[in-house]
Amino acid sequence: MPFPNEHAARIIDPEQFQPNSFRRKEIKPGLVLITGKIKGKNTMVGQSYRFNKEKYTETQAKQWLEENKVKNISFEHASTVDIGKKRIDIMDWTTEYLTGDVVGTPEGYLKGRSIVTNIGVFPYRNEDGSIRWELREPKEVFDSESLETLKMKPICNMHPDQKVDTQNIKTLQIGTTGSQVQTDPYALSIDWTITDPDSIMEIKEKGKKGKKAWSMGYDCELDMTPGNWLGVPYDAVQRKIRYNHQALVPEGRAGDLAKIKMDRKDTSICDFSVKQDLADSNIFEMEDKENMKTIHIDGVDYQAEAKVIESLTIAKADNQILSGKNKDLTDNLSKLTAERDDFKERFDATKKENETLKSEKVDQGKIDKIVKEKLALLSIAQRAKIDNIDNLSDIELKKAIILKVSPNAKLDGKDEIYVNVRFDACVETLDEELKNTQDKANIQTMKSDVFTSNYKNDQKVPEGITILNADEIRNDHYANIKKGGK
Repeated sequence: MPFPNEHAARIIDPEQFQPNSFRRKEIKPGLVLITGKIKGKNTMVGQSYRFNKEKYTETQAKQWLEENKVKNISFEHASTVDIGKKRIDIMDWTTEYLTGDVVGTPEGYLKGRSIVTNIGVFPYRNEDGSIRWELREPKEVFDSESLETLKMKPICNMHPDQKVDTQNIKTLQIGTTGSQVQTDPYALSIDWTITDPDSIMEIKEKGKKGKKAWSMGYDCELDMTPGNWLGVPYDAVQRKIRYNHQALVPEGRAGDLAKIKMDRKDTSICDFSVKQDLADSNIFEMEDKENMKTIHIDGVDYQAEAKVIESLTIAKADNQILSGKNKDLTDNLSKLTAERDDFKERFDATKKENETLKSEKVDQGKIDKIVKEKLALLSIAQRAKIDNIDNLSDIELKKAIILKVSPNAKLDGKDEIYVNVRFDACVETLDEELKNTQDKANIQTMKSDVFTSNYKNDQKVPEGITILNADEIRNDHYANIKKGGK
């Protein structure tokens, strides 16, 4: 059957070749030689030539075959489809309708619209190395629920070895799909934005180093009922397709159709050739099964060289180590945060306490007055001979003094005003007693002074005191001796 955008010149019937042995070899831009192993032989021989219709017209392709003396058993031009009264190449129409120009944003991001998948029969490798052909039929690919899961999904650089979710999206996401899905009878496209600078550089890179193809990461239910679709046999049908992410890859299963078109008017920037998805052309890009190994990720089988799988395994181990280190750092951060919060709480408490002390600070004059009043009260208590004065409060001291002066005083239930009034009265009593005691002491002192001093005649003598001078005392003393006294 005709290929979507390649003229094909068969040299040998493909039925003569071993299954899964086909390879594509680019001879020059736009010209590919398909090679394979004849049944029963191990050498690779040419099976057909493919001419990219963007580089070669049908006439130019036939002219090249003639000039290079290539004998072909058949020639098929690129397929077309009738749209109204026009004959339009199906891939031209699909690409023009479903894709958009790639543009940069003021932030440096890259935005565009691309075809990301299509209908058809695609090869998948089983664990035993055999090929399983799976049908992506229109009613499943264009199912509204399936299309809804494609919107606003993370874009990754290559497929991760796990589903993208909240736990790993920060390390895996390089951009996101948009919310505008478009379809035609063959393919579907969606708008997208790439924000990761390294991935943007890879997209802009030319040649084999560049990445411009899309590959979808999704889950589906496999209906293992075999059948035939448009003349192409299949082993299973993909049902309930639910997308998880979109991956940027060097080559995707959907072929060159699902690629970023950097400039739709300049074929030198991006290869526009589209592989035949409904026949055997996807298998041309696959390696010999003895050189390929299978890795099973989230229910999907992926084929890759042993070195690729080894690198993926190492990267996964490194990621686990980094995850462990990240956990340690997170734990340390939590500890430091807790210590900081504790310090802040203690600092705030100290600050509050300091503010409280400042607000409650007593004036120095008031302090002096309180001290004097306390000392005066203690002095009065000592005069009243109160025991254990250090263990009593001011009001208790006052009550003790009152009871000392007036033992019959009734103070139970009396308020502080009453106690203070009785206390003041007691203080007056104590003062009076003290005065009387001092007067008596003064009189006794004055009496004793009479025997050692002579008062002058004009000196006032206290009442009750008889003044005797020294001569009188001596004469009296001698008189007593004469009378026989001592």
